Amino acid sequence: MSTATAAAEDATRTAIDRDRVNEFMKAFRYGGQVSDLSYVDDRHHSGRYDDVTWHIALDGATLVGYGRVFRKHLVDALERGMTEKEAEEFAYHETAEYAGLAH
Repeated sequence: MSTATAAAEDATRTAIDRDRVNEFMKAFRYGGQVSDLSYVDDRHHSGRYDDVTWHIALDGATLVGYGRVFRKHLVDALERGMTEKEAEEFAYHETAEYAGLAH
């Protein structure tokens, strides 16, 4: 890749909120550790998790052991300008495919 192409690609990347990504990944790990998904639901119903964070926690329950791959796809999607919801869906599907769980 040429330097000009790399610079143009970097210019199209959106700055992301790293604290928000860390919050998402904390929820992802929590989802992978709970023995009962009702605990994840409780965090959503109490307002502790918004809809995106709740979905990411559920993703963590399905994709245990693939947190680094999920984070990579999540950050990539956010940097490309996807909404949080779109980024979560993209990261889930890409990670599931990587893990051999996709249909």
